[in-house]
Amino acid sequence: MEATTITFQSEIQAADFPFIERILNSLKATTKVIKEEKDETLMTKEAFFAKIDRARAGEKIQMSREEMKKLMFD
Repeated sequence: MEATTITFQSEIQAADFPFIERILNSLKATTKVIKEEKDETLMTKEAFFAKIDRARAGEKIQMSREEMKKLMFD
């Protein structure tokens, strides 16, 4: 029987990777992680409120509506 090699790339959730990896290992396939992205929008409740507390404790900037519009749209 002739061995055929198939290469494929797929995007999966990080939580599903161990399951997929076990399946591929049982088929004696190799895995290679090309790029792993971290979702910066996901955070714990404690980290979220800590971020808000740091922002409240930080430097305050006074700005008029016109200055804000100019900063945002120019």
